[in-house]
Amino acid sequence: MSPPRRSSPGVTAAAQERSKAETDAVALARKTLSAALTIPPAQISTISVSPAQWRDSSLGCPERGLRYLPVLTSGYEVKLRDAARQHVVHVAGTRAVVCGSQTDPKQPPTSLVAGSLKAADAVRTALAARLGIEPARVRILSTRPFRSTMPCLAAPAASKGAALLVEAEAAEQTFRYYADDTQVLNCER
Repeated sequence: MSPPRRSSPGVTAAAQERSKAETDAVALARKTLSAALTIPPAQISTISVSPAQWRDSSLGCPERGLRYLPVLTSGYEVKLRDAARQHVVHVAGTRAVVCGSQTDPKQPPTSLVAGSLKAADAVRTALAARLGIEPARVRILSTRPFRSTMPCLAAPAASKGAALLVEAEAAEQTFRYYADDTQVLNCER
């Protein structure tokens, strides 16, 4: 009789690490969708989670008129359900994107691009000053038209000009800012 097979410690540790990463991805996806829909996380159920890889920083959910960094990004596709609908959220590290949102069709593309570039520069400068780092060390992940349904505690009731939500990365963290023609505000305030 042969001795029982033992699993390799490396395989078990890798499986545990993958399981923790999936659990963290689901938690971040639920939190992000909860904030986007302004409903409690308890009202969101998980349908599935699967490993995924995307070819750029859009995490597979590009928005028309935006530019993304061409970088191979690994993460998870998380399918969630609220009371009425199914949602797909892509997660990579500390960043989650609810897929399927569209840019505001009322805003012409050229003004959207110009406003996005201006907002990105303003956020880069503000975040660099806040963290005490060089602006070149701040990476802009995305800019998109701000809608009142998007989570940003600092957003004013009325914007002055084109209002944008800008996501940036610095010091291994993701930051979200509101920007319009006159101000740049940290959304986490």
